[in-house]
Amino acid sequence: MYHNIQKIVDAIQNHYKISFIYEQSNKGNFNREIQPYYLFEYKRKPYLVGLVTQLKEVRYFKVQKISTVATMPIYSQPPLISFDQLIKEQNAFAASDCSLADVYDKEWVLRLQNLLEEKETQKDSKVQRLMEYYVNALKSEQLSDLEIDLNDHDFFHALAGAHCLELVEIQGSEYTLDSKFASEYVHWDKQLKRQPELSIHLGYPLQKAGTKKYVPILYFETIYNIENNSIKLKNNNPYINVKFMDEYTNFTEEDAKAYASDVLSNIKTLKDRSGKPNGLVDGGILFLHKSAVSQVKFLKELQDIGNKPNRKYLAPLKKIVETNFGIPKRPTYENVYSIVPMNMNQQDSVKHSTNDITLIQGPPGTGKTQTILNLIANAVIRGEKVLVASTNNKAVDNVYEKLIKKELFKGTLRVGNAKFREDAVKVIAKELKDIPKQPEEDMMELTEKSETLSKIIEEIQRKLHRIEEIRTMLKDVASSQMYLEGLLTENVVSISDFQMLIGIMESDYRTLDSQLNFLQALSAKISQKTTQTQKGFWKLLSSIGVQVETIFTNKYRKRISKLGVRNTYLLPYQKLESFHIELQNYISAIQYRMLGLKKDSLVEELQSYDEAKLKHDFTINQEKKCGTDKKILSVYDVKRQQLFPQEDKDFLAAKLSPVSYSSSENRPSKEKREFSFSDSTYFDKIIKLFPVYLCTNQSVPSCVPFDFEFDLVIIDEASQCTIPASLPAVKRAKRLVVVGDNLQLNPVVTVDENFDKNLLEKYQLHHERNSRKQPLYLFKNQSLFDVFDDTLEDPFRFFLNEHFRCHPDIIQFSNIHFYQRLKIMTKNSEGPIKGFVTLDVDTTNLTIDFSKKKYVNQYEFKRIIHFIDYHFNDIKHLSVGIITPLTKQKQFIIDSVKQLAETVEDDEKQQFYKRLIQEDGIGTVHTFQGGERDIIFFSTVISPGINPKVVKWMNQNTTLINVAVTRAIQAFIIVADLKYLGQAGGILKDLSLYAQKKGTPIETRDMKSVYQVTKSIYKQKNNPHVKELLNKGEQYFYDVLHQTIEKQYPDLKINFQMRVCDVIKIEKGNLSYEMYSFALRSHFDFILYIEDTYEPVAAFEYDGWYHRNDPKTISNDKKKDSLCENADFTLIRIPSTAKLSEQYLFAKLSPYLEEGETS
Repeated sequence: MYHNIQKIVDAIQNHYKISFIYEQSNKGNFNREIQPYYLFEYKRKPYLVGLVTQLKEVRYFKVQKISTVATMPIYSQPPLISFDQLIKEQNAFAASDCSLADVYDKEWVLRLQNLLEEKETQKDSKVQRLMEYYVNALKSEQLSDLEIDLNDHDFFHALAGAHCLELVEIQGSEYTLDSKFASEYVHWDKQLKRQPELSIHLGYPLQKAGTKKYVPILYFETIYNIENNSIKLKNNNPYINVKFMDEYTNFTEEDAKAYASDVLSNIKTLKDRSGKPNGLVDGGILFLHKSAVSQVKFLKELQDIGNKPNRKYLAPLKKIVETNFGIPKRPTYENVYSIVPMNMNQQDSVKHSTNDITLIQGPPGTGKTQTILNLIANAVIRGEKVLVASTNNKAVDNVYEKLIKKELFKGTLRVGNAKFREDAVKVIAKELKDIPKQPEEDMMELTEKSETLSKIIEEIQRKLHRIEEIRTMLKDVASSQMYLEGLLTENVVSISDFQMLIGIMESDYRTLDSQLNFLQALSAKISQKTTQTQKGFWKLLSSIGVQVETIFTNKYRKRISKLGVRNTYLLPYQKLESFHIELQNYISAIQYRMLGLKKDSLVEELQSYDEAKLKHDFTINQEKKCGTDKKILSVYDVKRQQLFPQEDKDFLAAKLSPVSYSSSENRPSKEKREFSFSDSTYFDKIIKLFPVYLCTNQSVPSCVPFDFEFDLVIIDEASQCTIPASLPAVKRAKRLVVVGDNLQLNPVVTVDENFDKNLLEKYQLHHERNSRKQPLYLFKNQSLFDVFDDTLEDPFRFFLNEHFRCHPDIIQFSNIHFYQRLKIMTKNSEGPIKGFVTLDVDTTNLTIDFSKKKYVNQYEFKRIIHFIDYHFNDIKHLSVGIITPLTKQKQFIIDSVKQLAETVEDDEKQQFYKRLIQEDGIGTVHTFQGGERDIIFFSTVISPGINPKVVKWMNQNTTLINVAVTRAIQAFIIVADLKYLGQAGGILKDLSLYAQKKGTPIETRDMKSVYQVTKSIYKQKNNPHVKELLNKGEQYFYDVLHQTIEKQYPDLKINFQMRVCDVIKIEKGNLSYEMYSFALRSHFDFILYIEDTYEPVAAFEYDGWYHRNDPKTISNDKKKDSLCENADFTLIRIPSTAKLSEQYLFAKLSPYLEEGETS
């Protein structure tokens, strides 16, 4: 830094040009070449001003962001404008706060150097550097990176330029939107509820970026009034679109801000200027984006954490900052309260939550929510204050609803954004008015009963666990016995010798164990002797005829005999090597015999347990304990009201009565802002009345005072929580329980990865690595769960291993490829559709347009709809979801289902499709994270012609597949070209192989036993060769049929002269040779097929004189009829004597096609 200042000073003195790298806070660094004019100090920060050579414009630079300065000995003109005039023209600096540096004064230069050193020393504290890094990373993510495709109507709403201009120019103006937006907002509202950090933004003006592609240059946060369907700006401060800055100009962030000001001041004319982009469009769009306003308090919180390095941080936060910080083991709960049933793993995790940090990995369906409820109960009953937080509202609401709706504990307050705080005020006011009831039960008696039941349950669990242990040990014993039996029968001469060998063994386990230890030690000694006999003195004795080895074998045989081992098998006078082999066989036989005795003992012990009775007793006692513990919690619920001080009650009642929150502006009205949840004056009283607090991570700074410490903080779905988003909650935790699953989806972070890594390196935080060799603190790829998963020791980590949700065949896929240690507790469900189901879409002869990143596979969607139509009665009462990994496919399916909901005539189907849309039944994998459906359709889109990068992306993001599979409860239906999917490699290949092995192939009526019609170009009507295929009567029939189809069924097309075996699946094993041979050589006259999918729906035979009079032709017709009947395929015969007309053919067709075969 010293050398950079000196080079700049030298350049100013000598009027030289300089080049340097300038660091941007949004994306990467830029090279700059300038003629330096002046150095100056502004608010204790040194700045450089000079003429940028490329742009021919004067710019200002923070010296702190300048690096790699190089002097260019090219003489340039001295500045033609004074420093005072430059500052006056630049609105960003207040002239009174600016001090021009005298570059010829050494003291001035030294002062600038000291200012820079002062900035550097402020970052010595790791926690400070970490907070600064996260603040800058979050700010960078806040800068939008948008490119708009106006075809995506569900994501953007277009506004005319005049309306945008009115909103921007006239502060506080409100514009009423059209009715179309009101219907679109229904979908947007669901996203806003799911992601509280989002808000509606106005992008204006737009920069043209290709056909129907636009980039909003500026964007403003808005307030939407749902009652009036109107919009207005929250404030008139615009944000800058990064894509505009980087892709369409060479602007820096400072350039863009200057241009933003220029655009706003001249927005009516939208004048182009030199160096500014052309193609501005006077129009705007509304879209959803993260709220910048909501971030302000959150970012300040992180800065406050970093600015207090001397504060004594609690263990959870300290563990994040200092990964080597040791966590002591605390005494566990003696009695674990359970207000909902728990298994041993859940109980164990709750029991050890007394530690400073506890990590609980809970795969899907293993009871994470039940565990959280019991964690809360155990803390509350012991008089502790609890915070439950997560990134999304869904996870928090799930816990809240369980506590409140099931009336487990009323002392629970749900806070968060302005709407939640408004509701919380009403809940507090109601609670203050309620008169507490006297507890009906005695707390001491209930506690004693709970402790007694705990001991009984623990004893039952111990026995049940022992049963599982014995079964596992018996499997291991059987496996070991099989190995030893194979080894012995291979080495021993005969089976009879083997039986004799086992027969001479002792029957006492301890004796055998003692003999085994002795013989193994002897075997090791003989190995050494064998080596000795080959050299030295022993070799000399052998050379003169002394039977050295026989001496040793007899000696060892006697020693074995003295031990009490029967040595009948160990013959005397052998070579030492032969004796050693027999000894090792004997050792193997002893081990085999010991395993047999162990097996007998284990079987005897297993038979001593009455497993059915134990399970029955466990269920009964657990129900009793849950009932008792609920009563204990309810007694505490009453006592918290009784013990709440009257003066606190009066204080809150007085303060709360006038408080209301404006739902339209998402903030308290001006005259009523005195009350604040984050003000300790109010919070300290509220937390006594509501010891359980629930909110999102983002809302913690707005709802909890900075210095308050919860006894227990629980962060749910922690694998979806970024590290910085979780820090406010972690910082307030005396004890922390982190619940999640790192094999589910990680949080979505939009910051540029290279920028993120450079920023991490800047703050010297890139050295610490996780188990995947990635930087531990990286904002882009690390979740809170990941950090503790990489830094916590085993005693503080727990795995919930009993799965209770999915059909066994469904969860088994995830168990094999992800978890390996789940115990599947679910049973095979009833019903025709269950487990893994395959809808194979053979795309061999189909063309799918994947150009321009249009990743849409319409054939997979049509296969789903065919399935729903055919199996509608089986699934109409079930919850159904359609998942796809790709956004374009999701949007295509949503649009298509909306159209179906409007056009389908069946009322039940119409309601079914409407529910799919209204209940978010169609989405990407991220949409369904944390949810579940009875039946899940998974449309992979992967087919020939797709970009290999898409396949690679899916194989790299294996958790996409895990999440998709584990959303299904009863049936997971994979819709894919399974053969092509199997060629994709990676997890996609695993999915294809598992589906083909375990999956049940289910056909729909119009797809059953029918191949897709191949594209036989030579058989089209306009082909000159058609005359060779059709006679005159058939040509006439074709013309009338073509006219009928074109008018009545435009989605159908006609092909002709198709072989029967090319339309109907012919399986040789199910047919006589005669029938099989006939199917291979015969053909259909005409085939009707669906144009989009090439799926056959019916065949026509135009029967002439021979079909009525020739015995052989009549026999062949019967064979063809039989083949079609067995294949459930429609064959319509038209006699040549019929008077052909469109009406006649329509009457013949309609009974079949109206059944839905073309839907």
